[in-house]
Amino acid sequence: NTPCEISSIYILNESIIYQIATASNCITNPLIKLNPGQVVILNYTNLDIPYNTNYRMKVVSCDGSTAEEGLGQ
Repeated sequence: NTPCEISSIYILNESIIYQIATASNCITNPLIKLNPGQVVILNYTNLDIPYNTNYRMKVVSCDGSTAEEGLGQ
């Protein structure tokens, strides 16, 4: 029930971790600050990630908490 500041976003497959975005200073400039219940769409282009593979998305907060979810192909 408190805001969550996001520090990093990753895409994972079985053998590779793709770092999508990382805040340079999470205290003063997180990637995004989410309020409870808030949903945000972040668009990243020009990612060099192969298709036809199952992935997981990992989000890391500024306090070190993580959340992961499967993305499919």
